[in-house]
Amino acid sequence: MKKTILPLVFVSLMFGLWLTSCVPTKKLTESEAKVNQLESDSVKTHNLLNDCNAQVKELNQDKSTLENQNQVGKNNLQTLADESNLTIKDQATRLQRLEDIIQNQRNIMTNLKNSISEALINYEADELSVYQKNGNVYVSL
Repeated sequence: MKKTILPLVFVSLMFGLWLTSCVPTKKLTESEAKVNQLESDSVKTHNLLNDCNAQVKELNQDKSTLENQNQVGKNNLQTLADESNLTIKDQATRLQRLEDIIQNQRNIMTNLKNSISEALINYEADELSVYQKNGNVYVSL
């Protein structure tokens, strides 16, 4: 009986090992599949990271270009503002000169009117006639 039990134990032990070894093979296959999936995800993530880094670099270059263009625009605006201020100052100066000329003409006209009035004070109203024609003033004695 001892001789039959020993092979029976051996066979049952081998059968048990065989059954238990199938589970780890299945788990190993699942683990390998999971590792392959994780490696694939890692490669995809790495590629996405590289794409994002390239986009960040490109956006930084665009930002730098736009900042330079903005600075050029600000400089142009400041130049135009300075020129405009000069133009406004020039216009103010010209306006003041024209106002001075008009005031001088008014003074001359007032002086002329006063001197004509003084010259004609000694004449009587029936001896003197004043009329206007074609924008000119005529005085007859």
